[in-house]
Amino acid sequence: MPQRDVVTWTAMTTGYAQNWFVEKAWGIFRQMQSASVNPDHTTFASILPDCAKIGSLEQGIGIIQSLIESVFSSDVVASALVDMYAKCGSMLRVRELFDKMPERNEISWNATIAGYVHNRFCKDDLELFELMKHSKTKSDRVCFICVLLAYSHAGLADEGCKCFNCLSD
Repeated sequence: MPQRDVVTWTAMTTGYAQNWFVEKAWGIFRQMQSASVNPDHTTFASILPDCAKIGSLEQGIGIIQSLIESVFSSDVVASALVDMYAKCGSMLRVRELFDKMPERNEISWNATIAGYVHNRFCKDDLELFELMKHSKTKSDRVCFICVLLAYSHAGLADEGCKCFNCLSD
């Protein structure tokens, strides 16, 4: 395959990945590395969800090892890593990564909170939501849906109703 710029490689990888051709996406990613094209944060953010789709923590860890420090500092990549770890069921790694983030934004909070509720760590989910409320990050609809699910999964209907009523105010 002739030399292409990182945008072209990323677009090809993303196109395959979004259409569930995960193996083809991985093949393009490996070809990109063989062609000595350095992936950027967009490339990593597009390939990491593939790991989550197929539940392959090993492939995700392989990608993480190839991340350059400056690329890893991207909140987009960090949130994609959180999502991948959560979908692979590795909540200890999710929290470890979340705690190490230099800056947390709405995306990173939501990815972590969604990961907890997805894996039915409802107590942890609700504790993290309390931390978010004390941070300067504003919660959005995605966050509230996850929190309401956590209350539901934990059998805390009354508390969930109180939370829902607070949204209406």
